[in-house]
Amino acid sequence: VSLKNLQTSYVDSLVMHSPMEQHSDTMTVWREFEKLHQEGVAKQLGMSNMYSLEAFTALYNDASVKPSVLQNRFYADSGYDI
Repeated sequence: VSLKNLQTSYVDSLVMHSPMEQHSDTMTVWREFEKLHQEGVAKQLGMSNMYSLEAFTALYNDASVKPSVLQNRFYADSGYDI
């Protein structure tokens, strides 16, 4: 329905808002994203709000379709702009 509402057959990028608490849960969601990618519904996949390099490395290593996008918010008050 969302693609119909957007009047398109695919999206350029599908980004998961944030990782789940457990890596296994993140991978469950990621596998569904991979299915959409394989069906041509999403041209690239990505992750947002993943500030742990270890978590990103685990996702990258376990993913069949590697994340093309990592979107994080960096600003002075977040402490992530070091």
